[in-house]
Amino acid sequence: MLTTTTTLLEGLADSANVDAWGRFDAFYRPYVRRVAGRYGLSAAESDDVAQTVMVEFHRGFVAKYRRESGRLRYWVLGIARRQVAAALRARRGRPAILGEESVTLLDENAVVAEQEWRACIAERAMALLRDKRSCRLAAAKIEAFERFALRQEPAADVALHCGMTVDDVFRSKYLCLRYLRRCRSELARFYDA
Repeated sequence: MLTTTTTLLEGLADSANVDAWGRFDAFYRPYVRRVAGRYGLSAAESDDVAQTVMVEFHRGFVAKYRRESGRLRYWVLGIARRQVAAALRARRGRPAILGEESVTLLDENAVVAEQEWRACIAERAMALLRDKRSCRLAAAKIEAFERFALRQEPAADVALHCGMTVDDVFRSKYLCLRYLRRCRSELARFYDA
C-alpha cells in the first residue's frame, strides 16, 4: 500500500518530485488545518496557515531537516504552531513575531496536536477503505460496516438493507476493522518519520 518513510524523505529531498510532495501535502495540509482549527482559527485562517506552513516547509526541508534531529511531523508542527501564533497575534492587531505566546502555545497544547495526528491517520485510513483502488473489500461489506459499526444501526436492519445475513454483517465489521488497523499502522509508520 505505501512505500517506506525513507522513500518519502528521499523523494522530498528532490523539490521536483511531484509524487512525494503531493503525498506529503495530501496528508500534512489537513493535519495543519485541523491543528489550527483546534487553536481557534477560522476555516479561512486555518487554510492560510496551512498554505504558509507548506511553503515554509518546502523552502527549508532540504537545507534544515535532519532525520536524526527528530520526527518530521514535530518539525512540521513547530512551523504550524509559529504560524498559528502569528495568526492569533495578527487577529489581535499585534505584530507577528515569535515570542512568549508561541512558546506557551507549544507547551500547553501538545495533546491537541497528538489528538489531531491520530484523527488524521484514522480519517486517511477510512478514505483508503472507501477507495476501490486501495481496498479489495466489496462495497456491500463496507456499507454494512459503516451502517452497523459507525452509525450503529441494528445488525438485522443492515443485513436486510445490504442483502446479506446478520453473520455477514458481523464478518464485514471484522474485515473492515482489520483493514483499518493495518492501514492506520502503515500510515503511522509512513508519516511518522
